[in-house]
Amino acid sequence: MHHALRRGPAAPIALALAAALTPRISPAATVVGFDFDDAALQFENAPAFVAPDLGASAWTDLDGTLTNLGGNPGKALGAKSFNDGNTLQFTLTIAPGQALYLDGFGFDAQVSASGPKLWTLAIAGDAIASGTTATSFQSNGGNFAERRYTGPIEVALHGEGATSTSGTFRVDNFALSGRVAAVPVPAAAWLALVPGASLLRRRRSR
Repeated sequence: MHHALRRGPAAPIALALAAALTPRISPAATVVGFDFDDAALQFENAPAFVAPDLGASAWTDLDGTLTNLGGNPGKALGAKSFNDGNTLQFTLTIAPGQALYLDGFGFDAQVSASGPKLWTLAIAGDAIASGTTATSFQSNGGNFAERRYTGPIEVALHGEGATSTSGTFRVDNFALSGRVAAVPVPAAAWLALVPGASLLRRRRSR
């Protein structure tokens, strides 16, 4: 089943996350990154970097045509027979008591001549950014207004405009930037704790 996207104002994509597009992704601002290569430069569908208190699943696609293709460099995640409505996606999980704040993205993409002409990045069902594809590797990236998440979220790359069912779409060096922080305790909860703390101090002083 293909998911409908909630589209907001167009996100700026002029500022590229150059640091997030290196073969091994681990800059301080990156919270999750995939380069799709293991130590021997063989395909690996697992994150190269994931921040503490986060978990990241392997990528899947809706049509079941997931494969690996030549990357930029090494290997890239790919889907063959990529038709309209197909999607590359993975899930981020967040530890209890923590919140994930996302503010940027970066990835390289390449399509075949009959592959999708447009891409859209969606996070938790909301369209974050979109752009055109190219038949050679093209870097895409940018910043967006910070968004906060506390539960599992789906990160998806949608492709549109394929001219045949034999088109391919490949992605490499995918990264999201942001930060992970503890969820603040509501003020009411702090106030409820204050009388108990004062009573404990009085008991200890006797």
